[in-house]
Amino acid sequence: MTTTYDAITGRAASFQDAVRKHARYSLARRWEDLNRRDLFLTTALAVRDSLIDGMIETESRYQQADAKRLYYLSMEFLMGRSLGNNLYNLGLETAGETVLSEI
Repeated sequence: MTTTYDAITGRAASFQDAVRKHARYSLARRWEDLNRRDLFLTTALAVRDSLIDGMIETESRYQQADAKRLYYLSMEFLMGRSLGNNLYNLGLETAGETVLSEI
């Protein structure tokens, strides 16, 4: 049985791999050469990958169920908090903190 610590450590390692992958293949930068902005971008791209996977799965379920949808647009939101909110909602907040603290 996997303990909570092992699960978090595994998620952190997986998340760190995703961040490193984006540093190399999305920004074409060496890990050692990343500045704070690059680190933010690579982290955001790694989170985006998880969001897209979930979005595709959800879309597939909606298509199979022929679900009705309601769309709502609000101008009252803060974009600056999206990365932190997405990390939290994906259950990657602790993994993200672990990865970023190691840098």
